[in-house]
Amino acid sequence: MKKWAVKVMGLLCLVSMFVRGMTVLSAGKSTITVNDLPAGQSVRLYLVGQIGDGAQVGALTGVFAESGVRIDVDEPAKRTGTAALLSGYAKTHNVTPLQEKTVQENGSTTFSDLSAGIYLVAADPYHGSQRTYLTSPLVLFAVAGQSVICSAKVTGWDNPDGTRQLSVIKVWDGEEDIEENRPDRIEVLLLKDGETFETFSLSEEENWSHTFADLPDGHDYTFLEEVPEGYMVSMETTGGTTVLTNTWGVDSSESEDEVPGMPSDNETPENPEKPEKPADPVLPQTGQDILLPAALILAGFVLVILGLREGSWEE
Repeated sequence: MKKWAVKVMGLLCLVSMFVRGMTVLSAGKSTITVNDLPAGQSVRLYLVGQIGDGAQVGALTGVFAESGVRIDVDEPAKRTGTAALLSGYAKTHNVTPLQEKTVQENGSTTFSDLSAGIYLVAADPYHGSQRTYLTSPLVLFAVAGQSVICSAKVTGWDNPDGTRQLSVIKVWDGEEDIEENRPDRIEVLLLKDGETFETFSLSEEENWSHTFADLPDGHDYTFLEEVPEGYMVSMETTGGTTVLTNTWGVDSSESEDEVPGMPSDNETPENPEKPEKPADPVLPQTGQDILLPAALILAGFVLVILGLREGSWEE
């Protein structure tokens, strides 16, 4: 076999190693795509928790670990309240988002190059030329090497000049919860579009409840409490009533199980339509499909050139 043939075989080996190396480097990254958003709206992405590689189920990370918010991994329907709590916490604590994107004309935005983890997608109210839009925040689970595609829940008003009534109720939960563990009162914030609108207290004297009447419509309202020591908080909103549940002795770090059923549970809470799923699994674009043909074409050119220089294709 002539020298040029040996060189080409070596070149092909190097090309193969290069393509495989690029594939390994690209593996494990995820993307999150959110559809049905108002074009031009600014959307933020926060990494709020870790999954995989020994991470605990629903364990929050970074500044969110201090929020006292409980993520109900096994109850996706409760993630709407969880997302609202985390979004309010991010706003009041000026948390810097991991990424921030402007929604495209087709109503879609994609966050890419993501590690496996629990993510919060949030946006401020968007005031269009004729309508005001409120986008509910989302808590999504991204698994390494897979793509998450979901639809946002957006509420719009043509002329949001009416009023609304909101009520909040405090519930105590936990197998070992006793009155001695509970504080006399809890400080709660009513956030309006992510900003503090009013501070108030919930106490047993007031049946752990409070009602706001005649609130200006067309705004995003969220309740955020100072979580008592030893408790974690979760939230559910039905109509104009929000239930804040404090659960005693819950520590997500005690669980050693991996997150089940991901990313199939990434539905938009309280949205009658489930998140859009492609007919076939959507794989991250690693670039391998482009690199391999290009590398083979390059090797072919080198083969021809070296063959011509040798002056013969015969051994």
